[in-house]
Formats: sequence, C-alpha cells, structure tokens
Amino acid sequence: PGAIEETLNLTGRIMLQPSARAEVHAPYAGPVRAVLRNVGDQVRRGETLARVESAESLQTYAIVTPIAGVVLDRQTNIGDVTSDQPLFVVGVLSRLQAELNVAMRAIGRGQSGHRVFIAGLDGASRIEAQITSVLPTADAHSQTLIARATLSASQGSVLRPGMAVRGAVVTTAQQAEIVVPRDAVQTVEGRTVVFVRVAEETFEVRPVILGRVGANQVEITAGLAPGDVYVSENAFLVKAEIGAGSAS
Repeated sequence: PGAIEETLNLTGRIMLQPSARAEVHAPYAGPVRAVLRNVGDQVRRGETLARVESAESLQTYAIVTPIAGVVLDRQTNIGDVTSDQPLFVVGVLSRLQAELNVAMRAIGRGQSGHRVFIAGLDGASRIEAQITSVLPTADAHSQTLIARATLSASQGSVLRPGMAVRGAVVTTAQQAEIVVPRDAVQTVEGRTVVFVRVAEETFEVRPVILGRVGANQVEITAGLAPGDVYVSENAFLVKAEIGAGSAS
C-alpha cells in the first residue's frame, strides 16, 4: 500500500534563517587599524574580527562577532574610516530555509504544515521539509507570497544561501493498493513495464497497467501483486542492457 501524492511545484531560493545572520558594526567611528578575518573564515562567538581606533578617545577597541559561524562578507580594509555600514556579515550555514514563491491563485494549496520536497535546479539533493510559515504580504515585483520551509543542519549540508531551488508541496495524498516510484516504470517495445525479480539475479519484463499518477509515484492497477520485488531505482539501466542484447 502507498499514497499517490499531488504536488504544487514552486521555485525559490535558499536563504539563511533570520537569526542565523549577523551584521557586525563599529560602535564608535574611527580608522580601522587591523583586519584579522576574511570571507570564508570560521569564527567563534566573541572572536575579534578587526581593531578600530576611536576618533574621540584615540583608544583602539576590538570588533567582535556576536555569533559563531562563517564570515560571509567583509566591507573594510586597514585605513578605512568606519561609518554606519556593517564591517562584516557572519552567518551560520547550517541554519537555512527555503523561500518559495507562491502565486496568488495557489495560496490555499501552499500552507503552513504542508510537506515539501526541496531540490536544486539539477534535481539533485532532494530534501523533505515542512512549510513553517507563509508571509502575509505579497512581493511588490512578483506579486507572489513567500512560503518558508526550515531546513535542519544535516539537511542543509549540500545547500548554500543564494542557491535557486525547486519545491514540490504535497497538497493531497490518496491511498492506493500498489504504488511504485515513477522511475520504476519503463517502456519496452511499446509496452509499459516494470522489471520484477524472479530469482536471485534474474529479472523479467512485467507489463503493467497504470492508474493514478502522482508527482513521484504511480499506481499499478494490474501486473504487480503485493510482495513482488521490483527494480525501484535506475531501472533505465536494466532497460539499456536489454536494448544492448546483454540481458533478457
């Protein structure tokens, strides 16, 4: 048994969670006397990033990071005079979120609590998450709402802030007796088939009849029985071997 899931396909980007990003400013104006960290450096909370000489007291003080993370941006050099602009930006790359664009007509289909699958534009690094919030106001340029899905540290290890992604929001799920991944279904000599194991290293081409088709699953209404063992991934490789005459 399984479920045929219908999805709402969205596009968006990976961003840092708001609390995972810190802009580091100089509290007192003055010339920068030392720059100790650069873009890409790992830093600890409270670590000194630069030293500035106060224009008022002529005392040199340390510019420290309020969070641990990675230096994402540096906008200062020795000799620069500080202003109200940040000198550094520090971020925690393990605390990410996907920000997905939801068209106004689809607002009801992409809501908080819905499961969503996040993947890069190349289809790799597919991650399951959950929509945690939908911003209440629309973007002025795209006229879309932003749905946010928080990614955990382990999930976000292959993703980086700024990456474009696709999101498939699961909107409905209907139960079916026999469900297989879409990749398991192939076409051989004009027939829709699944490769079923009949012995330890022997597979046969099994014609099947499809029912409902979801985003990643297909219902099989005839041709497979509960308990059948079939090729669920890389079935196209078996098909290629058959086409080359090296398998049967």
